[in-house]
Amino acid sequence: MQNNIRLKTDLSTDAGKSAIQRLIRFFISFLFLMGALSLILFIPVALTGCSEKTKADEMIADSRFQLNTLITINLYDFDDASALSDAFSEISRLESILSRKASGSDLDKLAENAGSDYIQVSEDTARLFAVANEYSRLSDGLFDVTIGPLVSLWDIGDGKGRVPSADELSAAMALINYEDVITADDGRVMLARAGQKDPQPWHLSRSKKADIIGH
Repeated sequence: MQNNIRLKTDLSTDAGKSAIQRLIRFFISFLFLMGALSLILFIPVALTGCSEKTKADEMIADSRFQLNTLITINLYDFDDASALSDAFSEISRLESILSRKASGSDLDKLAENAGSDYIQVSEDTARLFAVANEYSRLSDGLFDVTIGPLVSLWDIGDGKGRVPSADELSAAMALINYEDVITADDGRVMLARAGQKDPQPWHLSRSKKADIIGH
């Protein structure tokens, strides 16, 4: 049985129009980044299979559900199965610090302390936010990791969803500003304003994880 969610947003208000336009631009940038992720995942593994000796029976593979998706790793011209276990272990390690939903993760602590204090984060998280800031700067804010308060208004995670009001949209959009992600020289990070919950560098974090695992 398939549940279809159909939400209507009041486009007669400036807030409604602006929110929809912002989300459209956000998802376009997301699709672009996912395309880059596909290349990152494919190239390192494909290069290992460029040898003339590569045959179908020389491939080892494993699939596991991680990062809220099914991940399959194929290694060509390679027979050490421990490499697959090491790769999935690294994914688990990165997910524990970069997941928005994992209690105690860097992103969880950032959201809890938004507007009040800097958080000491891992080197991986610090580098992730540095890359995110660069994408935001280059796109003039079309890519923005602080979009969480706006996205969460639709509450589609449970399969039900809701239609936010114009006032809710306006309040959430006032919290979106990538420049509010402040980094200190010692590697600490802070979200400048209270209410900037659910930081969302997740599309970049998947690329980051793939990049680390591929190397």
